[in-house]
Amino acid sequence: MDTNWRPEYSVGIDDVDDQHKHLLRLLARVGTLTSTGKGGSALSKLMAELQDYAAFHFSSEEHLMKSVALPTSHVQLHLAAHGQYWRSVADFQARLQAGDASVGLALHAFLQSWWLNHICELDRELGQLMLAAPSLG
Repeated sequence: MDTNWRPEYSVGIDDVDDQHKHLLRLLARVGTLTSTGKGGSALSKLMAELQDYAAFHFSSEEHLMKSVALPTSHVQLHLAAHGQYWRSVADFQARLQAGDASVGLALHAFLQSWWLNHICELDRELGQLMLAAPSLG
């Protein structure tokens, strides 16, 4: 899947789409670093930026989920996916900090796959549910 923004990635909520666009730009930067064999401190710094933005994005989504009446099953699934992301990234960061030279490409592949799947599946479903749900005020 392509990390350039595509209309089919839209969830129908402008703020969330803008956040996704920024995340995809960060992923593209990770891809550039890892494909050129550069890593080390530059990749660690970029990962810190990505993780800060991911935390902001997840917090925004979780706030949105609390603002409308959504099916509990979707909320639980969405929150579980966020938790799985953090656990997986922690494993990659430990490898990166340990100096594992092979981690860059695997990290980029994971991030690209995870974010695009999350956006195209759970976040698009979230957008549909939110647009159809009554506000909790």
